[in-house]
Amino acid sequence: MNTKKNTNPKWFLMIVSMLVSAVLSAQPLEIRGTILDAVTQEPLPYANIVCGQEGTSSNQDGKFILHLSKANTNDRVSIRYIGYQSIEPTVAELIENSNIQLVSHSEVLEGVTVYSGENIIEDLINHYQINYEFNDLLLKAYYKESIQNTSSYLYIGEGLFDIYLPTIYSEDETTVSSIKTRKKEFNGIDSVQIPHVTGHVSDMVNAATRRKSSFLTMEGHKHYTFTKEEYSFYDGREIFKLHFEPKDKHGNSSGTLYVDAESKAIIKADYYPLIENQYFWSFAHWTEEFKEIEGTWYIHRVSYEGEWIDQNKVFTYHADMVITDSKVTKSTPQLSHEISDTASFFDEASDFGSGFWEEQNHMLLTEEEQLALASRQ
Repeated sequence: MNTKKNTNPKWFLMIVSMLVSAVLSAQPLEIRGTILDAVTQEPLPYANIVCGQEGTSSNQDGKFILHLSKANTNDRVSIRYIGYQSIEPTVAELIENSNIQLVSHSEVLEGVTVYSGENIIEDLINHYQINYEFNDLLLKAYYKESIQNTSSYLYIGEGLFDIYLPTIYSEDETTVSSIKTRKKEFNGIDSVQIPHVTGHVSDMVNAATRRKSSFLTMEGHKHYTFTKEEYSFYDGREIFKLHFEPKDKHGNSSGTLYVDAESKAIIKADYYPLIENQYFWSFAHWTEEFKEIEGTWYIHRVSYEGEWIDQNKVFTYHADMVITDSKVTKSTPQLSHEISDTASFFDEASDFGSGFWEEQNHMLLTEEEQLALASRQ
């Protein structure tokens, strides 16, 4: 008996197309772009770029790179910035158009319940156990620090780290392990009195929501006055903007909190430790941003900037940390290459190209940092 094979070209092409699509969806992808204000065309530094559990932040030039370990071109990437309308383009759209313009959110709020600053902070404290960190987390983070004077860089160091962050209700301590690091010291650094900075990544990941002496604890917030300044927006949410300052001698910081009006969780804390309480610094500034994952809020990005004076010159120490991946862990992990709070953990490196990180998420060096490195090779 003669049989005929089905050689319908339409079916054949459809099957091939489906197979190709499946293969492509499992491939790692890299996205590069620049976040700009749609009106002024000014760069927006530290915009949050997140896809699933993976994310990064734009640098001070508004530029970013995002590596996705497994992504479909139809997956959506969330791009958020306080005071601007959030957008969620697909991976394909971002690959095609790397110039991302955010529109300022100028909508006037109507029908919002009137709260005082004290009402808002009390709500925040009362919702604390609902909003924050019920699970132990295993995080990946990018960290960078630099020292510069008014005319040049003296030092740049950066690295990738694994972090075990136990829930705030656990007796375990935060542990940090280095994955890959690099640094560059420039001529002149040996002649400068450098602050002995301890804590690095582990200090930054333990943000104000976790510190026992913080202005956000049940007892700590009583030493501050909180004043509502205005409303703003973040990711389509209405947020309260609160100014706070010390009420008595036990208060040691002043700054601004951005609080989600619905969940009563902090989206961003921007604060300045009082200089009279500082041994070395003539200026200090912390910024902490949080992101929501399935109803719980976690730290996403932290920046610190401090200034000191040596030989009548002003020097600046700057550090950034961004969480690039996170997952819940049910047991305490055994991290290799664990580092202490006082460890010197950056390795000297001659390669400062972006390829150094391979396919790991990180923040791009700024143009100023790249120029400094290029001029000192």
